[in-house]
Amino acid sequence: MKVDWKSIEIEWDESKSRKIKSERGYSFEELARFIKNGNVIDFIEHHNKREYPNQWFIVVNVNGYPWAVASEFRKNKLRLITAFPARKHKKYFREEKDGI
Repeated sequence: MKVDWKSIEIEWDESKSRKIKSERGYSFEELARFIKNGNVIDFIEHHNKREYPNQWFIVVNVNGYPWAVASEFRKNKLRLITAFPARKHKKYFREEKDGI
């Protein structure tokens, strides 16, 4: 799936954004800025499609560390669901350093 990250409209729940900011250090607003600025590394299907059939993970470079942002498209808008530092996706940074 090809996505024009700069032009996509992004939405989120404000109370969830405050909770994520408090617990993990970044709000949805900040993460949306990283997404729109072209810091998207990958866009992958949710690993549990049975339970979350419409969700995708956006892997975002947040100041040199990968974050997974769970999201889904709703009425032509991208809805951010949750976000967390994604240690599992650090391989993207190793590959860049190794010239892959």
